[in-house]
Amino acid sequence: TIPLGEMPRRICHQEITKHYCVLTIKTEFNPKGEEIEISCVKLIDDQTFEVKDNYILNNNENACSVISTKLANDEPEYLIVGTAYILAGEEEPSKGRILVFSVRDSKLKLQTEKDVQGAVYCLDSLRGKILAGINSTIQLFKWKVEEGVSQLSFECEHKGSVIVWSLASRGDFIVVGDVMKSIILLIYSPTECAIKHIARDFNPKWMTAVNILDDDNYIGAENSFNIFTVTKNSAAVTQEDRGRLGVSGQYHMGELVNRYRHGSLVMKMQEEGIDIGTTLLYGGASGSLGVIATISASMFNFLSKIQNSLTKHVRSVGGFDHSVWREFSVDSKNSPSSGFIDGDLVESFLELSRKLMEKVADEVGVPVEELTKEIEKLPVHFTKREYVI
Repeated sequence: TIPLGEMPRRICHQEITKHYCVLTIKTEFNPKGEEIEISCVKLIDDQTFEVKDNYILNNNENACSVISTKLANDEPEYLIVGTAYILAGEEEPSKGRILVFSVRDSKLKLQTEKDVQGAVYCLDSLRGKILAGINSTIQLFKWKVEEGVSQLSFECEHKGSVIVWSLASRGDFIVVGDVMKSIILLIYSPTECAIKHIARDFNPKWMTAVNILDDDNYIGAENSFNIFTVTKNSAAVTQEDRGRLGVSGQYHMGELVNRYRHGSLVMKMQEEGIDIGTTLLYGGASGSLGVIATISASMFNFLSKIQNSLTKHVRSVGGFDHSVWREFSVDSKNSPSSGFIDGDLVESFLELSRKLMEKVADEVGVPVEELTKEIEKLPVHFTKREYVI
């Protein structure tokens, strides 16, 4: 644990310079004895965890988002920070900034800044440009370096969201996690310099995180501690159907997931002989970390048999029925879990007595030793690749 003396809000890693960028906020008192908040951008060495530099934002300005990325026609990798001014009397921030920092000799150098009309809740890169979720809009900014002067210029935007809380991009596809409108799918058209609407999930959800599994499948999390996947209906006959994202999986996590990132906590699982597709790391509000992985339909069916057998023999904490606990629950409306395997439950097989192991193995139809070997490779939550990849 590295004490900062301030509350960390966002973090990103810039591998090429071997630094972490951490956005923090702290409370102090001004000379009048009034409580004020001060937000900072800290540069931290990723080996020693020493704070190398500290950039203090303006009065009433809070740091909201940060990414590390390269920009078009420029060699260095930059830290991009999005901010919002929190002013008395405003329900939503009316102004903020996008700050572009370079890292040189373990110091932050502000290359340029761009004033925007709202809070920069989230950031991503798209074709060497900066994609920003600013209040209810998605905005795209181009990067220009002319005669040694760097600047961001507005290119295009998409309106129609309530609050753009999270976003992710893949190729020209953009997925938005809207605070109330669930998942929205957009596409960037470079020839038209426009961001266009493709489809959305029409089931309202208070989104907390979103990411892209592939061009047709997306994963989200919402504030009732559920996660879910949706699929683009590319083969639909009517435009109305193509404009709807179909729910392909849903699962009660019991944890408020506030971030998805592509990656894994272990080496590539294919090397272990397991048919694993996309892997995502997730971070929870309680401090939990976990992995969600896509698997083939055949592996999903195999693990489903194990899961169903274990629910008969493993007593859950508090005596909850597993199927009831994992039901997708929103506003007192419950739906059965689908498209996901509970990796923690499957892994609990390894803690059973030999007698119970044999019962489960017999029901699954696999020898105990073989079943143990397979399960030892699977410390993750799974979602069916037939649905999501």
